[in-house]
Amino acid sequence: MTSLPSYIQLSSVGDNNFEFKPQFINTLPKFHVLESEDAYFFIRKFEEACQMMKLVNLVNDAIKL
Repeated sequence: MTSLPSYIQLSSVGDNNFEFKPQFINTLPKFHVLESEDAYFFIRKFEEACQMMKLVNLVNDAIKL
């Protein structure tokens, strides 16, 4: 192996199926590097949007991924 393993661990969702509705995806903020947007502000907006998304048997970290 020539690369380090990923530290991102996907949580198991079991037999539960889930779907991100278009209205969920549209609420996520867009990051624009060329406009010198503050990355910390973007991450805060992203986390706030993800916390509003509640899906049955799906933890917040899985939603963020």
